[in-house]
Amino acid sequence: MADFFQSKSIITLQSLCKHSHLEAKVKQSAKKIVVVVPCSTRHYILGTIHNLLNQLQTVSFVHEIIVILNGENAELEYDTKDLFNSIEPHSTIITALSATRTGKGFALKTGFDYVYQSYQNNAVLVTLDADLQSFNEEYLLKLVYPIAVLEGHFNKGYYARFSNNKLDGRLQDY
Repeated sequence: MADFFQSKSIITLQSLCKHSHLEAKVKQSAKKIVVVVPCSTRHYILGTIHNLLNQLQTVSFVHEIIVILNGENAELEYDTKDLFNSIEPHSTIITALSATRTGKGFALKTGFDYVYQSYQNNAVLVTLDADLQSFNEEYLLKLVYPIAVLEGHFNKGYYARFSNNKLDGRLQDY
């Protein structure tokens, strides 16, 4: 998808109304909400994945979280017990998989294959980066609502990045 330019204030349409009733509708959906998180060795060792998993565990409409440890370090495959011990217990299922090759793309493919085999076409698949620090439940709700309730096929979260008093990331001022 190409980047685009917009000189006025940017408003996400989903942010134009309050969302207190949306969570109940997502919970009533027949589709399960499944979150796939590719995790590099660095994210695992620094603990950024632990923070995200602890936050995801509090989201009541998430059915399963799948963490894919990418193939950078085969020893991490045996450290998944440490990953689970560092997370506060909750009712959400957490599955840890190890990719056989390196890279985020292959880790995502591993997760997608798992979701398809486990859920067929009865899941809303969400991908999040392991180092996401600004995560909140409303962000996830905005991602899944159009698919789980409105029966859309794809939704992508956009966000602005600000540095040095300018807009960076996908939305830029040239």
